[in-house]
Amino acid sequence: MKHHVNGLQVFGTAVLIISVFVTGCKPEYESLSIEPKTNAPKAMTLNEERIVITEGIAVLVEVEPVSGSRRDFGYDTKIELESKDDEVFEALPTDDDDEFVLIGVTPGETCMDVWVADEHRECISVQVSAAEG
Repeated sequence: MKHHVNGLQVFGTAVLIISVFVTGCKPEYESLSIEPKTNAPKAMTLNEERIVITEGIAVLVEVEPVSGSRRDFGYDTKIELESKDDEVFEALPTDDDDEFVLIGVTPGETCMDVWVADEHRECISVQVSAAEG
């Protein structure tokens, strides 16, 4: 008994196998880990979803892209952070590729663009509150 194989079935199966292989070989961006390297004020919030900082405060942070796949990003993965509004908040690079200085400039809201391996991944919400006193 002969089995007839539809050319489209074979092609579709080959595409599926190749796409599973290719996507399994590279990291898939999930979020950005943000860890303070200097003492951050207690009222400050730093996480992958939101940053809350007081005006006039600067904090050194270490960032690392988190992969949602089995493959992690390499230590040499290029990371860029950029504020949508530098008059409210700044994210300044340092000599260390995975460290940035986050600065609350004036009260307001903006977001911080996250670029990983030259691809825009997300914009993290940022709120700068007024300093007390």
